[in-house]
Amino acid sequence: MGFIDSYKKLEKLCSEIYDTSHGVTAYIDEMENIYDGLSFVITWNDDLKMLKHCRWVRNKIAHEPGCTEKNTCEEGDKEWIEEFYSRMLKGQDPLATYRKKKMALKQAEKQKQKQTQKQTEKQPQKKIQKSTQKQAQEQVQKPTPKSTQKQTSTRKTTSVSKNYHPTSSAEDDKALKDGCLACFIIAIVTIILILIGYFW
Repeated sequence: MGFIDSYKKLEKLCSEIYDTSHGVTAYIDEMENIYDGLSFVITWNDDLKMLKHCRWVRNKIAHEPGCTEKNTCEEGDKEWIEEFYSRMLKGQDPLATYRKKKMALKQAEKQKQKQTQKQTEKQPQKKIQKSTQKQAQEQVQKPTPKSTQKQTSTRKTTSVSKNYHPTSSAEDDKALKDGCLACFIIAIVTIILILIGYFW
């Protein structure tokens, strides 16, 4: 099988995929419309270059007099066409590889967004819980206001003052002393009177 026959096989396969009579050209056009193909497929530029070269060789042989596979094809052109055809059947051609990797990247990004969203939703709940716990701790550890302490101290002082009467106790002591002194004087006077009555 020569170059032209191999090219016809590739043309037929591409035509069936793109539903056109110029399948290889349709494949090339799609590759040229993708700006980031090299980011996903290492051989992107080389494959595109070889497809254009093989199409040019085929057109030259088909339309220019005197052009044959022998004097137009370069070494390895036929083998490359066969290898590219095989890659397309296996889904390993540049466009198929690009689509697979692009899809995998989109899925990974979606998964990452979901994880980020879940973490973002959890953070406000954690903040609310921490805030609530902090408020509870502050409420427990909150010192008694000075005004309240002062009122409490005043109440205690008032209560003590009601039960304790230092002035009344001093007056009672004085009255007791006065009573004892009066009794003592009466006793002396009585003894003197008795003695006077005895000697008389």
